[in-house]
This record gives sequence, C-alpha cells and structure tokens, in this order.
Amino acid sequence: MSVEQAWPPGRLPKPPLEGGFLLFLLKESPVGHKYSMGQLVHAAAAHFADRTSGTYEIVRLMPENSAGELGYRIRDTLSGTQRAVGESEIRAVGTKQAGHSH
Repeated sequence: MSVEQAWPPGRLPKPPLEGGFLLFLLKESPVGHKYSMGQLVHAAAAHFADRTSGTYEIVRLMPENSAGELGYRIRDTLSGTQRAVGESEIRAVGTKQAGHSH
C-alpha cells in the first residue's frame, strides 16, 4: 500500500523530525482493519448496547480509540443512521454471533 492510498487526499500527515518517515509509517499507518469499506456487518452480539440491531455498511475506517481498538463508521442499510463502533462490536454478515451455535 502506498502512502497516498493509506491517507485521504490532502490529509497526508507530516512525518516526525526524529526517527524518519519509515518509522512514522510503521507506527501510524492505518493497516490492520479486519473489515473494509462497503462491507456489510451486524452487531457482534444480538444487538448494540442501545439495543439496536440490523445490517450496517462500513462507510469509513477510523483510527484506534484510546483503548487501542480500531474503529469504523457504519450506516444502517434501512434507516441510513450512522454510528461509530469498535472492531470488537461488529461481525461480518454471514458469520455466526459470538456465543450462539446454529
């Protein structure tokens, strides 16, 4: 992945003065998201904490939160409502819910 693909146009961060640009890329590159843009997901549990559920589309890959978990911006495919979630809160459409056997 090139630097231009890793960050949105015009948003390329400045490398730190010490350590060089390669070290900066290794530490700051948004690589490692489990899900990709446009992918359909559900809540990992039966529903989210606010008791909502449904099918959502990944609309943005977000950086790590304060706990170090990668995040996503997702949009409900029916209502269009968007929300921010951590990677552990979602699962791909077609995968089984955690703790359930079907």
